[in-house]
Amino acid sequence: VFMPHMNTRFAPLSYSPDTGYFYQTACVHPKWVRRAENPWVFIFPSRVAGVKQYGITAASDSRTNRFVWERQTTYAVCAGSGTSVTAGGLLLHTAPDGNVQVYDARRGDLLWQFQTGEVGAPSGNGPGGGPIAVYEANGAQHIVAGNNNHVWAFTLDGAIGPRAAPTPPPTVTGWEG
Repeated sequence: VFMPHMNTRFAPLSYSPDTGYFYQTACVHPKWVRRAENPWVFIFPSRVAGVKQYGITAASDSRTNRFVWERQTTYAVCAGSGTSVTAGGLLLHTAPDGNVQVYDARRGDLLWQFQTGEVGAPSGNGPGGGPIAVYEANGAQHIVAGNNNHVWAFTLDGAIGPRAAPTPPPTVTGWEG
């Protein structure tokens, strides 16, 4: 049986009391699943060689339990940074290709991204950086994102420029079986 394998269990979710939405990330990994002859034996699904994987960033309404918006991402994003949401209506996420991304929390539009120059893990095929923290100090809002061995801190009046994009992680996996 060939089936999509999706999950959202690994990355942190966030919630906004202003919108009433939960924000989550997910992976879509097409996999082969075999049925074992013995019903007590669990066969873990294997990724299919040459099939494209991708991710989903989505918002679901806590009152209706329905998706409000969903954005397909180039890379699987079920692990790693998850999402962080601000009182100002911004949704933050670190992608596996090194981009710190800022979305409109209500509509899901990508508003801004910043290239850190690092893929999510030292191996080059990791899930993205750690969760993004938002805090206020001396009247200014700060955004902090960790990726590999570096920490990035942003403010509205910051002047640091983006780094060159790294070699992106793969979107097609080899055979695991």
